[in-house]
Amino acid sequence: MKVFCFFVEPASYSVDLGINVYDKHKIDYCFMKSKSLAYSDLLVNKDFLQNKNLLYKIKYTYNKYKRYDFIIVN
Repeated sequence: MKVFCFFVEPASYSVDLGINVYDKHKIDYCFMKSKSLAYSDLLVNKDFLQNKNLLYKIKYTYNKYKRYDFIIVN
């Protein structure tokens, strides 16, 4: 089963969850916003949807919907 997760913001707890759980289980994820008040700078090559245009966001979300069996919005 292929799983994908959308995180709202890169807060330190969601970054830790991504690194310690999702990366180890090979679960793909991205962040909707690029900054938060509890920002962690551990992210290197993750997708941030905030700075993309609306058409890109729609295509990106639709492609994830088609490619993955289960999608988590966290």
